[in-house]
Amino acid sequence: MGSLTRYALKLILGFLPLTSCAQTLADIGLRIKYLETGHQFKNDTAGLSLLPKLNYRCANEKKDHLNYYHVADLNQDGLKDLIYSGPCSSKLQTGIFINTGTGFKKLYEYEGQIISVDKTAVTVVVNILKKSCCCEFYSQYIQISIDNKSQATKNVIVFNDKTSIRVASRLKKEKVVGTLRTSPQVNDAVKRDACNNSIKGNQLTRIHEFKDVIQLNKAGAWWLVLYPENNERSWIGWMKLE
Repeated sequence: MGSLTRYALKLILGFLPLTSCAQTLADIGLRIKYLETGHQFKNDTAGLSLLPKLNYRCANEKKDHLNYYHVADLNQDGLKDLIYSGPCSSKLQTGIFINTGTGFKKLYEYEGQIISVDKTAVTVVVNILKKSCCCEFYSQYIQISIDNKSQATKNVIVFNDKTSIRVASRLKKEKVVGTLRTSPQVNDAVKRDACNNSIKGNQLTRIHEFKDVIQLNKAGAWWLVLYPENNERSWIGWMKLE
């Protein structure tokens, strides 16, 4: 099996639990803070002309495609890698490419726009936001963590674009049960949206038995929480303790 095939398998299968020891509450708070502030990422293209040529289909669509590249050593091997984040057909797309020394190998590709690139002690973390659009219910906040072996782990936070996200200075881990909602109010009225999807008020998902959540903020009896549903997906929503 080729090295890039192994990377792809790791990306698909190697999801990182959001509340694992690899991510502290401070790490999670920093990541979500970008959502609160609407962080605008600035690409750094220094050294791009010295790198092997990357023939990427999304970049080929635009004459000014060089403006959408970011140069960084993502796997910390001394070689500069590339992130493309910009227009692709009618959508925004982000692609991550690892420098092999003679060319580039694609590590990741999905819809969305880069929000940040952060370096930790053991990984480089790329945060990507895919905003909800058209007939999609939710936005996806995607984190790709790349280690020094070019292995990537993926974690996705799902939230409704109507949810106001504000992060307190101190986060807490709690055990709760209840319904997550897009706003701090109870609305269970069933209706159909513009795309003829049946939706139930402002409900997001239901926590049927006591589970760990991270309290991000609160408003009266309501908590804004981050709920890791499983190793692949977490939710941000409001809940009233039951």
